[in-house]
Amino acid sequence: AISYEATNSTLIWALRYDATNNSTMRLPHIDAKEVTINRRIGNGSFGIVYEGKFCSSDVAIKCIHSRNSHIALAEAELHSDFDHEHIIRLFGVCHTADDVWIVSGMTSFKR
Repeated sequence: AISYEATNSTLIWALRYDATNNSTMRLPHIDAKEVTINRRIGNGSFGIVYEGKFCSSDVAIKCIHSRNSHIALAEAELHSDFDHEHIIRLFGVCHTADDVWIVSGMTSFKR
């Protein structure tokens, strides 16, 4: 894979070329130090979801084990293509030693 990164404030935009499937992934990368995890709000077969903060915004942080990073990055790449008022915003992805985090907007849910 070929990588290129450019810094923009606290985000790093990464443009990666994956030679295995001839695709280019452009994802906003976030430094994990910029994300605050507050409390666990759910879990699934691939990871745990937390409520937290990024740049003073309420966010959901989906933590997916690095062994499933290809799934997390594919989800984030798909999510990054959407820009609509009724779709939750993707802030970016973080890479830690053990996990990939997908950081997205938080929505209020009332029953």
